[in-house]
Amino acid sequence: MKGNGSYRFSLQFNSASDVNIQVGEFLETLGNKKSAFIVKAVSEYIKTHPEILNSNIQINVGYNSINKKELVKLIRKLINERNHPVEKSIPASQEVKLPESATTEITDNDINKMLENLNMFNNES
Repeated sequence: MKGNGSYRFSLQFNSASDVNIQVGEFLETLGNKKSAFIVKAVSEYIKTHPEILNSNIQINVGYNSINKKELVKLIRKLINERNHPVEKSIPASQEVKLPESATTEITDNDINKMLENLNMFNNES
């Protein structure tokens, strides 16, 4: 709402997700500088997505997320591509040489150990 030469808004969002909590806590640290930060963030977004100024556009705000099963599938695909690369003509100057001692075989156990440390999957199966 515009009044007396300034804009006044009220924001409220729940703390149902880690993202919302992180943003809420960050905004709290800004104190009286929240408005300046939000103006700068929205301004940068508009520069990147000028089509948003079109009043006929429907706005859907969200963020990309991936569940554990999708991530494991993607990791396995990448590992398979690494272990069985498609033949490409790469100039010798750009080839990456692994040391003789480097292990090139990545196992399911290796993937599971890596995923154990990802906090975002604590509540998923």
